[in-house]
Amino acid sequence: MNFQMARRAERMNPSIIREILKVTERPGIISLAGGLPSADTFPVEAMAQAGVVLAHLSGLFDLELHHCFFVGIQEAKFRAPVVPGEVLTIEIKALRLGRLSKLSGEIRAGEQLKSSATFTAVIDAKVKPAGVSTP
Repeated sequence: MNFQMARRAERMNPSIIREILKVTERPGIISLAGGLPSADTFPVEAMAQAGVVLAHLSGLFDLELHHCFFVGIQEAKFRAPVVPGEVLTIEIKALRLGRLSKLSGEIRAGEQLKSSATFTAVIDAKVKPAGVSTP
């Protein structure tokens, strides 16, 4: 069977998104791209989000006033996969809280340790564009 493509299809550039997704499918590649949850990396993402909650509860982070940028993941260990339906306990400890924060975390399902990691984050004030007034 022979298919003929429209001439404009021959001139189309490849989608950068599709090219990125191809790379994330390679073995050994861990994608931290949003919207692509992976059972392998989910625990790290969950610990990072719990770290933001800890910073908020400590009074250091306010979503309206600050950005929180995770700039490093150290000592990440994936000990067992997270299985759909498991109830997870996320424990986060502040090793250092401030503009440059360091957090450590563990995720467990019951008594089983699923993963652990240490994170570095920067908490910075949001800058308003010039000429924008606050109501």
